[in-house]
Amino acid sequence: MEPEIIEAQKRLEQKRSEVSTRQTVPTRIGSGQEPGTVERVCRDCGSVFRCPEAINYTRCPDCRQRMNEERVEALQRERGAIEAEMRTAEQKRLFSEVQVGKRYQGQTWDDYLPSTEAARKVSDVCRKYAGNFREATETGRCLVMIGGPGTGKNMLSALICQDVAGQGFTALHTTAMKLVRRVKESWGKGSEETESQAIRNFTLPDLLVIDEIGVQFGSTAEQIILTEIINDRYEAMRPTIIISNLTVPQLEEILGKRVVDRFYENGGRVLVFNWQSYRRQKIA
Repeated sequence: MEPEIIEAQKRLEQKRSEVSTRQTVPTRIGSGQEPGTVERVCRDCGSVFRCPEAINYTRCPDCRQRMNEERVEALQRERGAIEAEMRTAEQKRLFSEVQVGKRYQGQTWDDYLPSTEAARKVSDVCRKYAGNFREATETGRCLVMIGGPGTGKNMLSALICQDVAGQGFTALHTTAMKLVRRVKESWGKGSEETESQAIRNFTLPDLLVIDEIGVQFGSTAEQIILTEIINDRYEAMRPTIIISNLTVPQLEEILGKRVVDRFYENGGRVLVFNWQSYRRQKIA
């Protein structure tokens, strides 16, 4: 072979060697190790670990596991924050649908200050009713609140509604006249809702509070509307609270004895607010 060719081959082999040493090639594991595996240095902890040559791992198994766990924890925190935000938005929606008067919005059980032992016992019953409301939805247990004006019926019913809404249930606090008016408005020409739709607004909530039964109330049509809604809720086992300044016999004259009797079923209670008006106590 010509000396020039031999010299050129030597120079070519030298160049190939120089290029090979400059490339970053993973160090192969010594003899006896699994073929196709390499040694690498972990970018986090600096330890040497083995991995398949075809997979470009930059972290050792321990650091990869730690990193994955941190990612899972971060995702769980993010999910928790989103769920909390959704719960807050849902609670705001539920509270807005309760339609409690502005006077009682945001108040808690601690804001109710019973003036007598009887008032304290009634408050305890109401608070327990709200706390066990899931059970009430399973049995359809109801309440009746009767007594003179200013004795705290409205406030306690509002606290029950807000407590129930805070648990994720739907509640609606209304008056007998508003209820009847909405149904009667559906009879008008051009009404945006039918009578069935209007009634459904009062039969669907998990809890319905009907206040002021007996105040300028008593026509046959109005009695039929009210008793139909109460009966529909009774059949669906949805709890209802009615509030009135009337006595039980007077309620029976308006609603019917059978309807009032149903409020006693499954542990239902008639709560009598027979103490002096809080408003009059403040004046005194």
